[in-house]
Amino acid sequence: MREQSRRKVAIVGCGVAGLTSIKACLEEDLQPHCFEINSDLGGMWFTPDTPKHGHGPLVYDSLVTNNSKTLMCFSDFPPPASYPPFMPHRLYQQYLQSYAEHFKLVQHVSFNTKVIDVRKTDDYNETGRWVVTTCKTEGNTESDEKTSETYDGVILCQGFFSLPFIPDTPGLDEGYQGRVSHANSYRDPQPYKGRTVLVIGSAFTAGDVASDIAPVAKQVYLSVHHGSYILNRLPDGLTPLDFRLTRMRLKCLPSRLFHRTLVRNATRVLNPVASGIQPEASLHDAQVIFLVNDLLPSKIFTGQVKVVSAIQRVTGTGEIHLKDGKVLKEVDDIIFATGYKCNFDAIDPSILSSDPKSGRLDLYQLMYPVSLPHDSLALVGCLSTTGSLPPVHELQARLAARVLAGRHRLPDRKVRQQDVDRTNQQQLQIYGDYKYKFRALPYADSIAAEIGVAPDWWRFLLRGDVKMALAVLFGPAYPFHYRLLGPHAWPGAREATEKAYRETVYSIQHRTVGDGREGRAGSAWGYGCLVALVPVILAVVFYFGGGM
Repeated sequence: MREQSRRKVAIVGCGVAGLTSIKACLEEDLQPHCFEINSDLGGMWFTPDTPKHGHGPLVYDSLVTNNSKTLMCFSDFPPPASYPPFMPHRLYQQYLQSYAEHFKLVQHVSFNTKVIDVRKTDDYNETGRWVVTTCKTEGNTESDEKTSETYDGVILCQGFFSLPFIPDTPGLDEGYQGRVSHANSYRDPQPYKGRTVLVIGSAFTAGDVASDIAPVAKQVYLSVHHGSYILNRLPDGLTPLDFRLTRMRLKCLPSRLFHRTLVRNATRVLNPVASGIQPEASLHDAQVIFLVNDLLPSKIFTGQVKVVSAIQRVTGTGEIHLKDGKVLKEVDDIIFATGYKCNFDAIDPSILSSDPKSGRLDLYQLMYPVSLPHDSLALVGCLSTTGSLPPVHELQARLAARVLAGRHRLPDRKVRQQDVDRTNQQQLQIYGDYKYKFRALPYADSIAAEIGVAPDWWRFLLRGDVKMALAVLFGPAYPFHYRLLGPHAWPGAREATEKAYRETVYSIQHRTVGDGREGRAGSAWGYGCLVALVPVILAVVFYFGGGM
């Protein structure tokens, strides 16, 4: 009887968002059933030999995470101390496997299963339930046999990396003799040996592919369209960039000041004017793309990669006409690293958007369709962030599970609609169209506050726990902070927070140095934070002392 009384939840996709959604459902005593089209978990991190249905994974052999390991992890599952600060993709896939095994998540997944339809039940208005129809897959073949089952709730975890996007390019389909591909099919540089290659894109993948191909190619051109700034993973040779950018909960910085902080770090890596990669001056701060790459600057300054403007048209003879009037000749390959499109073809698009053609998504907290009378459908992972995504996905999953379990009530419809209208208007003003890109930390903290797990440094200070107050306020914004307080707090969160800096920064140290410098560095940081907090402590003492 106990098993039958548990509310059933269908989860579509078993990537990072799907895995943490299974975990969150189990925490709330729900009964999750996850459907994954591939033969194993991992989503975009899964590396099959044969792409499923023509859509390969996002990863390539040289891919390394842009965020450090302790800001890429889940809140109650720290990566091993032996892992390097930045994980190659196969190591991150191994981390996901370990997470699934530790929390016994795989038993709730049906692999090689495609979700082909998600629709309301006949009694949806009363129950809020959904019918999910699936079919088994083998290779690129779908079974004719369909299976339908009713669920109390659905969590869509397909994210933004489902369908490769190639923009319309004049002349590309009119006789161009070279090879054309999307970066999702790129694995290694060998097919491009001795060839002239044009990589199109301004973000991480474009920089990775261009710098990876450069040593073997005859010439690589990088078309950056509106331009980029390049950042290093370790700007000072010791501390990861994302540690620096999330210190002191930098969410409180105005966007313009946050942007300037990034620009200052970028100009130390590569002069954007001299290299020709400088973003256009007309761009709004939020529109500027920051590209994390440690190899690309040297490839640009050795001429192996030449930065060029956007494409205007392509000719059948292999000439690429650029918007600045220049012409590239005898280009053998064009690789589009131009992003992906959401793929929610299994559900009626009008549920997610009042105007699907505009790209607007009418979602409260980028999760809940405001048009639905029941909160039984949630999207987890349907956004892009400046910063680490896995902790954001996890917080979204925790919110979705608590709502489905009836342990959290969302604001009323009017408040949600106002929030959605405000969010969409802001995105339209910034980008000119609807792009769901946000700074990870402020968004994550907003979700955490909604479910009562936000790291409250003031609360620690009032308890007399100055050390944790310092760590939360001045230290890097580790995911473990979201397990210090509130529902499903983790007893190991404090220890994980205390160990995170050393186990990240010094994880590559494979011999005993013995001079104690790493200890002094940690102490210096702690003392610096304490000095910075002295005015706050004095203000508290003065306030309460004056009232006595």
